[in-house]
Amino acid sequence: MDRACLEKTAAFRRAVVSLCACAVAFLAYADNYDSLYTADTGYVTMTGNDSKDKSGFADVGKWSDGKPPHSGTNYYVGASRIFYTPNSADYNGHVFQGDKLVVAGQITHTAGSKATISWGNVEFLPGSKYYFNSIGQLLAGDFHVNGSEGLPFTFSVGRGKENSVRDIMQYMNVYSDPDDYMRILQKGAFVRFSYFGDWSGFYGTFNVHTNVDVRLGSGFSSPGRFVVSKDGMLGLLNDNNIATLGTLEVESGGRLNFAKGSSTGTLFHITNRLALAAGAIVDSSNIFDRTESPIHMSMVFRLSPKAVAAGLPDWNSLVYPYRKKGEIGDLPHVVPFEMDDPEVEGGKYFGLRMKEIVYMTNSCSHSASALDLEYNRPQDFWSNGRWPEPGIDYVIGAQLIIFNNVNPYVFPGDSLTVRAANVASYDDITDITFNDAVFLGETRLRPLTGDASYVLRGNLKLMANEDYPNPAVVTIYNRVDYTIASDVSGDNDLHVKLMRLGGKMARPSGVIRLSGMNTNWIGRLLVAATNDVNELSSGALCAVSALTNLTLRISDSRNLGGRMKSFAYDSLTVSNQCRLAIDGTTTFSELTRGWYFPRTAYLYVTNDAVATCLNTITLGDELVKEGPGTFCLASTPSIEGDSASITVKEGIFAAGTSDAFKGLSVNFAEGAALGIDIASSNESFAAKGIDITDVELSSETGKIPVSLLGAEFDPGVKNGPYALFTCPTDDLEELKSKLSICKPWKGSGMSVSFIEKENEDGTVTLSAILSPCKLRIIIR
Repeated sequence: MDRACLEKTAAFRRAVVSLCACAVAFLAYADNYDSLYTADTGYVTMTGNDSKDKSGFADVGKWSDGKPPHSGTNYYVGASRIFYTPNSADYNGHVFQGDKLVVAGQITHTAGSKATISWGNVEFLPGSKYYFNSIGQLLAGDFHVNGSEGLPFTFSVGRGKENSVRDIMQYMNVYSDPDDYMRILQKGAFVRFSYFGDWSGFYGTFNVHTNVDVRLGSGFSSPGRFVVSKDGMLGLLNDNNIATLGTLEVESGGRLNFAKGSSTGTLFHITNRLALAAGAIVDSSNIFDRTESPIHMSMVFRLSPKAVAAGLPDWNSLVYPYRKKGEIGDLPHVVPFEMDDPEVEGGKYFGLRMKEIVYMTNSCSHSASALDLEYNRPQDFWSNGRWPEPGIDYVIGAQLIIFNNVNPYVFPGDSLTVRAANVASYDDITDITFNDAVFLGETRLRPLTGDASYVLRGNLKLMANEDYPNPAVVTIYNRVDYTIASDVSGDNDLHVKLMRLGGKMARPSGVIRLSGMNTNWIGRLLVAATNDVNELSSGALCAVSALTNLTLRISDSRNLGGRMKSFAYDSLTVSNQCRLAIDGTTTFSELTRGWYFPRTAYLYVTNDAVATCLNTITLGDELVKEGPGTFCLASTPSIEGDSASITVKEGIFAAGTSDAFKGLSVNFAEGAALGIDIASSNESFAAKGIDITDVELSSETGKIPVSLLGAEFDPGVKNGPYALFTCPTDDLEELKSKLSICKPWKGSGMSVSFIEKENEDGTVTLSAILSPCKLRIIIR
C-alpha cells in the first residue's frame, strides 16, 4: 500500500471516528487496524514483548519477517507491546532502523538509566498509547498523531521522581491535522519537555490531563490548541522563556506556572485565542523574589491582535496564589494589569505586579490612632511613613489598632491582615468597613465602650497556620450589640465570649449578630460566657450567673457557615446560659454542622418564624425554647452523659421525625405547645408520629397542647387520621388523658376521636381524627 493510499485510509478512519460513537468504541481495539497493516500492504508486525536481554530494535525473534528492523521496510505494532532499551550502546544506539512504525495498540517503553532512543518516523492511530516507563533521557523522532477527544492518542509516564523523567520527549517533531487530539497522562511523575523538536506542524489539541505537570522549554512554538484540565499544570522553564501557542485554554482549577525571569519574566505568546475559565490558576510563586522591590512587575502573556479580538479573559476571576508566608496570611500578593503592546498595534500584554506591603510599627492608644488623625504623624505608625491608601496591603501583628476618628470608617487599603493582634473601636466609632480583612490566628475584635451597637462590613477571612493556630475571638462587653455583616470565609474557628468590663458589671449582657452569606466559611463557632479564652478551647467553661445574657442572632441558615470538611458535632456550640436567636424562617440542612449545647442554653425563635433543623443536635444539659415562633427538630438528638432535657417556655417545639425526642425529658410551660408535622414526607413519621417509648413528656398544667402543623384542614369534613404518637401499650391511657389538640381552624368547634393501632413490637400508635361540631337548634 503506497503512502497516498495510507493517507486516504487514515482520513477515512478519522471520518468514521467523528461520525459514530459506536464506531469510536469499536476502533479503540487494535484488532480493527490489523487488516490494514499486513505483509500484503508492506508491513512487518511485532509478535512478542522484549525481554531484559533482548531489544526489539535489533532482535530478530520479535518481528514477523524474522529479521531485525531495517531500512526499506515499514513496521506495525497492533497489540500491547514492550520495547526494552538496555544501558549499553548496542543496537545502533537504540535507533529504530525501519522506514516507518505504525502504532495501533500500546507501546510500553522501559529502559536502563542511561539508555537513549530515537524512533524515526512513527504514526500513532486513534486510541493508541505510548507508556514511557523509563528513566532514559532522549525520545526523538517524527511523531504523527491521530485521534479525537473521545479516542485520543495518549502519552503517559510511569516513573514518579522528577529527575527520572525530566528530559523525556526531547527533540520530538510532532505533526497532526487540526482535528487530531493528543492527551498526556502520568502516574505521579513530573513531565519536563526541555528541548522540544519541531511542533510547527502540530495543529491539533494537546491536553494536559488531571494531575499532570508539564514544563515547556525555551523556544517552544506550535499553532495547536493546548488545554489544561482541572488539577493539571502547564509551566515554563528558564529565564526569559517564551513559548508560542496558537490557542491556550485552562479549565477552572487548571494551573499555569511561570518561572522566574528578568524584568519581562517568562510568558506565553498566544496567537489565536486565550481562554482562562474563572478559577483558573495563574501561579506566579516563582516569578517574584520575596526580598526584592515591591514595585517589580512581570509579563506573563503576550496576545496577538487576533487573540485580543477573540476576547480577553476576566483577569479578576482568576486565582493568583502568590503568598508572602507568615506575613499576609492567605491573601494574594500580586495584582493583574493589562497594557497595549508597544510594538504591535492591537496587541496586548498581560502581567502581574507585586503589591506593596506596609507594616504597622507601633500600637495605638485611646488618644492616638494610626488612621489619619491631624495631630498624629503617619511615620509613627506605618513602615512607609504614609497614611493608609488604596493599592496597598497592610499588616499588623502584636499591636493594638484603634478606630477613633471618623464614623463610619472605611479602611482605604486593599486589605488588612491582622496577625494575632487586637482590632478595637473607641469613642463611638461603631461602623467599620474593610475591602478585605484576614484575621490570622487569635485576632481579637473588641469594642472598648459599652451600651452601643457596632457593625463590621466587607470581606472577612478567618485563617490559622502553624505559627498562628488559635481561633479568632470577638469579645462582648456591657450590653454591646456587635454585628459581623461581612461575608466570612476561611477555615479558622470563631469564639465569641462575654466578659465583665473591669469587673464592674454584675449582670453582663450582649449580642453578636452574623448576617453575611458565610457559605465559604468552614470553621466552628462557639458562643459562651467566660473569663478566659483558653477555657473556650479546652471546653472547661466557667460557671456564670443565670442572669448572664449573651445572644447569637441569625436570620438565615447560611449565616452559620458552609459545608465542613467532615462532620463535626460541635460546629456550633452555645453554652453557659447563652442563647441562639433565630429571626427568620429558615431550614438548617448543612448536615456536617452539628449543634452542641454542653450546658444550659437557650433557643429563641421570633414571632411567625419557622426554623427547621436537620442537623444533629448534641445535648449535655437543658435546652430552653423561648420566643413565639416554631422550632422543628427533624433529626435524632445525641445525648452527652446520663440525661438531657428540653423546656419549652414559649411558642411551639415541633418534631419532624419519629426519633426527634429520643431519650429526652420534654416539659411544656403554660401557653407553649408540642408541634407535630403531619405533612412530613418522612414515611416512618407519617406512620407512627413521635416515638415516645423512652421519652418523658410533661407540662406545667398537666395537659400537653398538641399543634398539628404542615397540612391544610377542611373545617366542614373529617380530617385525618393523623399519626400522633407511638408508645408502650401500658402508657397509652395516661398519654390520652394528657393530650389537648389545638383547634387548627377558626369558626365552629371541633371534636377529636382517636384510633389505636397495635404494633408487633408491643407498642401502639395513636392517631387522631378531627371533626367539626354540628349545632342543633330546638324550638319548643
